[in-house]
This record gives sequence, C-alpha cells and structure tokens, in this order.
Amino acid sequence: TYTHDKTLGVGDIFHLNGIKWMKELDLSNWGGYNSFNIVKPLPVLEKFIVCSKNTASATISDLKISSNMPLLKYLDVSNIVGGGEDGKGKLFSELDVTECLYLETVIAEACPNLTTINFAEGCAIKEMILPENYQGGNYAIGKRAFYKYSDITSITIPNSVTTIGEEA
Repeated sequence: TYTHDKTLGVGDIFHLNGIKWMKELDLSNWGGYNSFNIVKPLPVLEKFIVCSKNTASATISDLKISSNMPLLKYLDVSNIVGGGEDGKGKLFSELDVTECLYLETVIAEACPNLTTINFAEGCAIKEMILPENYQGGNYAIGKRAFYKYSDITSITIPNSVTTIGEEA
C-alpha cells in the first residue's frame, strides 16, 4: 500500500517506480494537476484512489486506466474537476475502464464534468456512485444499460436522472 501525501504543483512530474506488486494506491492527498497516466504495469493493484470526496478537488484532465491494472476492483475518482488553473483546460469528461474486467466499485462523486463511463462488457461491477450532475445534470439511463451486469448490488442514482429505460 502506498499513500502519497505531498502536494504537486503545475508542471511537477510524478513518477511511481518500484511499485509493481502494490495492491493499493492512494493518491487522494496529492493535489494532482493535468494528465495522469500509469504506463508501467500494476498487475496486482486492486484498489486505486485517485481523489476522494473527503479531500480537496484535483484538476486532472486526462486519466488513463488501462490494461496496466488488470485486477483492479475498486476505483475512486471523486472530486476530479478537470481543466487548467484558469478553468479553460481540457475537462475530465470521460472515464474508460473497459480493460478492467474485475472492477467491482466505481465512485465518481462530485465530478462536475464527467459525462461518460465505459465499462468492460460483463465486468464484475457491484457498486457505482454517479455524480449529481452526470451528463449535464439531466440524463437518462438507457434501455438494458446494466443487462449483462448481474452482480450489481448498489447504484447511487442522482436526482438528475429523468428517465430509466426498459430492463435497465
């Protein structure tokens, strides 16, 4: 387990080395900025906390969760606001976890610009917390949206949901 408790500033570079066999990575206090991409494989990482609802927001515009985390089960991206210091940068609008077949929990509270989350078909998702204004604050859950996700036990759906499709 590794918890990073130092604040990074604009232009700082953050490298994680020697963490190949880490099972938990908590960066919720790092104060991250801009792009975040783990390029080295983390083959046994199960819990990844990028930011959380209990910490200050992070301005990350590009977050790559890829096949480098094949056993990931828990992901918390809460409180990522995206954009640059002036608010004119790229927004954190999409989360792609299509390579995470064992993903059970995704927490994305307080992500004001998040509009899309892509899961692996048939992944092990059990719990999902969507931001209050997901997809602009007025959205629908499509027909059969969770059809192949038979293990789901909890989805926190915000008040901004206006429609839930058939067999969702």
